[in-house]
Amino acid sequence: MKENTNPPYRIIVTVAVLILCAMTLGAADNEPDKTRDSYTGFTYGSSEITGEDAPFVGISFGREITNRITVGAFASAQALSDFPGSDLNLSITAIPSTFHVVVGAEMDVRLFDHTWINPMVHIEGGHMTVAHMSEPTETQDTEPVVLGHAFYASIGTGFELRLFRNLTVVGLHGYRYVPNEAIEDIASQALSGQYSSVAVKMFIH
Repeated sequence: MKENTNPPYRIIVTVAVLILCAMTLGAADNEPDKTRDSYTGFTYGSSEITGEDAPFVGISFGREITNRITVGAFASAQALSDFPGSDLNLSITAIPSTFHVVVGAEMDVRLFDHTWINPMVHIEGGHMTVAHMSEPTETQDTEPVVLGHAFYASIGTGFELRLFRNLTVVGLHGYRYVPNEAIEDIASQALSGQYSSVAVKMFIH
């Protein structure tokens, strides 16, 4: 039997979420009541999957809980193979036009209150769906075909750069944990790996 050398990332992420939730409640109790800003974010990045750097994009919506903590919902999509007309050069799976979509919740915890540069931790948890676009036929257009599902979690650290009062840029590097079972020719646990990303967030009062 092959020994599992992967650290227990699911346990690490769960403990981190519990700690951050406790920090959120404590910080909220110590801050005066005031109107909090909501945000919209756009993310671009890449993660290492089976030795290849696969690009992903995402969008998020959320709200400040305290001056240092925001929570929200996110959705992201990542290619796992080439699409017609693309130049991605991906061979994570031999099935053409394969991708995955993740939907879940996110939390940011910053070290300081509003400053122009701020160390931070970013945590995500959600559900991943792996699918591919079918070939069109005479009677049916191309459509997504679901191949499998998996739990998804990630934790990353980085810096938030506040360009203006309502505009920030966030750079992150971390680990994405996906304990997937084998999906077609994608091996078990293969979708886990390190990631790097840049996000732009716009805050609205």
